[in-house]
Amino acid sequence: MNALIGLLAENEAWIVNRVINYAKDNDFARYTSTLKEAWRVSIKELTSAIINYLRVDGIIPELHPDACYEEDALALFAIEEAVRHRARGVSLGMFLGLLKYYRQSYLDLIELRGFDGVNKPHAHLMLERIFDRIEIALSVEWANLSPAQTMQELQIKNRQMTNEKNKYLTIFESLPTPAFVFNDDLELINANHAAVQLFSADPAPGLHYYGAGISLIPAQQFAEMLQCSFTEDPELNFQTEIDTPAGKKHFKARLRRMQDISGKFRGLVIILSDITTLYASEQRLKQSNERYQLLFNSGSDAIFLYSLDEQGKPGPFIEANEIACQLLGLTRKALTNVTICDIVAPEQQRQLAVDLQKMMSDHHILHQMSFSTVQGTSVEMEINSRLFELDGVKSVLSIARNITEKLRLETEMQRISRMHLVGEMAAGIGHELRNPMTTVLGFLQFLHESESRAKICQYYKVMIEELDRANSIITEYLNLAKDKSVTLTKVNLNEVINVLTPLIRSDAIFANHSVEVILGNIPRILVDEKEISQLILNLCRNALEAMDLNGRLTLETYREGEFVVLAIGDTGKGIPAGLHAKIGTPFFTTKDQ
Repeated sequence: MNALIGLLAENEAWIVNRVINYAKDNDFARYTSTLKEAWRVSIKELTSAIINYLRVDGIIPELHPDACYEEDALALFAIEEAVRHRARGVSLGMFLGLLKYYRQSYLDLIELRGFDGVNKPHAHLMLERIFDRIEIALSVEWANLSPAQTMQELQIKNRQMTNEKNKYLTIFESLPTPAFVFNDDLELINANHAAVQLFSADPAPGLHYYGAGISLIPAQQFAEMLQCSFTEDPELNFQTEIDTPAGKKHFKARLRRMQDISGKFRGLVIILSDITTLYASEQRLKQSNERYQLLFNSGSDAIFLYSLDEQGKPGPFIEANEIACQLLGLTRKALTNVTICDIVAPEQQRQLAVDLQKMMSDHHILHQMSFSTVQGTSVEMEINSRLFELDGVKSVLSIARNITEKLRLETEMQRISRMHLVGEMAAGIGHELRNPMTTVLGFLQFLHESESRAKICQYYKVMIEELDRANSIITEYLNLAKDKSVTLTKVNLNEVINVLTPLIRSDAIFANHSVEVILGNIPRILVDEKEISQLILNLCRNALEAMDLNGRLTLETYREGEFVVLAIGDTGKGIPAGLHAKIGTPFFTTKDQ
């Protein structure tokens, strides 16, 4: 018996579907429950009664002429079912007919999914006798009832069903959300009071109860929603806009097919939830967010948002604007996987930790840091950071301004200022020294031409040359102190280099070096030809002097986009990194002489 008990217990769903299919095929579904759950409860109760009998008795319940059908569990179950269905107006013939298909479903279970070998006939006969006993018991119960008792039961049950119907109708009409019922042809067949009120200017309670106001509901309002019903989904949720006498309103619509397995009530139900206020709030929030995003991404400064733990340790970036992404060469998604410690230069990590601790106490800090980009470059940033709470978490909003160019310009201005100061000093010193030197030079020239010059002629010559050299130095100082006019003309750098090449090669040969000239196809550019020639000569001579023996000097021109590039390279040791900032400073040199 354990095998049969296990088979019945494990196949409840299969039996339910089998019974429903028999009921539909033989037209019993017109008079039965529309919900599958009701069928499941019925099968569960019947299966439990059979399993209980198998566990207690376990023998085939043979039939006898003097048997009492009120003394065992199977008979009691049958009697209870007879009372219940008779009260619903079900006839004995109808009930026995459907019960035959219950029997057949259980027997099919044994034939199609259960036993093999010698156990199958025994299980088959066991179920046959169990259903025989159930049928006899409920038939006896039915036959023992008088017509008057039958009528009384029907009247009582009718009142109960009427009250039950009114209860659910009242619940339907009392729902605060509009509900609409459509048949299988998508025609509106019922709507509750809230649904009618949605399209009626008269909100008097009870005026449109029980579907009396359906004609007031414009069917075209539901055309788009009903199109969704052609999908295979049993339930759909979406938002929709509806025109009402009070204006346009927004609703969350829930469309669900009728849960009717019998096929008597086919169609669907639409329930609306008014979200007009919520929709308006969402639209305002969306517009506010769009304005925020516009401001957030339209600024010229980089903006970062990140959290801090209780120890002041920064977490990954929560948000960053487009400028920040472009500055660092990272996508917004990639930025959410790094912290500010990952982008600050290694030599400034200690200072960053100090600044973050200071911000934990002061809630605000203005500091300067170097950011490292994906390209490997360093960018100087001035950062204005403020500490605040976001969703209960300490967070930092940092607005970082790129001051790399500003610092470069400041350095250049300082250099120009120093040059201007040196120039002014040179002008003063030059004028002060030139006057007495002119006097001395005049007397020396006079003495040089006198009769007594023979003995000291050689000394006069040396002194005059030295005074001339000093005068030329003073002239250079004076040139530095005043603005020189620049004459710009269209010149091809290749022509300038060709003119200077013999002179450069001569200097290179004298210093045991070689020269390589690579001239590309370049257009003419506006330059001061005299100044550019002097610049090329100075760079080449500096390179020749800086290289060890057998060095190579390279001059190259080429075009890069809209620009003409002049590249001068050598095989020397290069300029030490610590001296880069002093390049261009007047009179600065590393030469001994």
